[in-house]
Amino acid sequence: MKVVGEITFDVFYLVFVSLIGLFLLKRAKSGPVKMMGYATLFLVVGDAFHLVPRILDYLLTVNLTGFLGFGKLVTSFTMTIFYVFLYWIYFPLYHEKENSTVSITFYFFMIVRFFLLVLPTNHWFSGEGTVLMGIIRNIPFVIMGGIVIYYYFKHRKRIDSLSGLPILMTLSFLFYIPVVILATDYPIVGMLMIPKTICYIILCNSFLKYSMHYANV
Repeated sequence: MKVVGEITFDVFYLVFVSLIGLFLLKRAKSGPVKMMGYATLFLVVGDAFHLVPRILDYLLTVNLTGFLGFGKLVTSFTMTIFYVFLYWIYFPLYHEKENSTVSITFYFFMIVRFFLLVLPTNHWFSGEGTVLMGIIRNIPFVIMGGIVIYYYFKHRKRIDSLSGLPILMTLSFLFYIPVVILATDYPIVGMLMIPKTICYIILCNSFLKYSMHYANV
């Protein structure tokens, strides 16, 4: 029953968020809406690299460890790019100029994150990666997320349809961090990925609400 529920949820997520991304691109009349569409598709396509092998792993008897590891690697890259899109979206959305110091810091940690992801010590394809390496490669990602959350929090009351973005992003990290630290020893903690994913479903739906409002003004 648990397996059926997880597969159903994963399929729903992939289909629903894909449709949101395609819809956003179809109706995009502005830079922010178009970037929201690209961000949404990057998110869901990247997650598909991880979730589809995971679904197949439940259904098939073959060893998919390598495919699962590759999927996690791709998802790590695309999730990082998703936050880069959120960073880019912020400035035209709220008509604010970039702070060069903050941008340099943000892109520095992005590069560090990408570098850490490709290190052989991750052992993506063998499934033998350590908790310590998982923590290290996520430190720059958390810093990037913190910068984005701070920016959106500053203007959380300006656009009603996007007012929940800071809390959704914060919650997603609060659900994700225990998984990185504890899931290897306590697999049940991995269930926190479900509420994390729900946060991103609601976040992408907020993009959709904004685009519908934007089309009417």
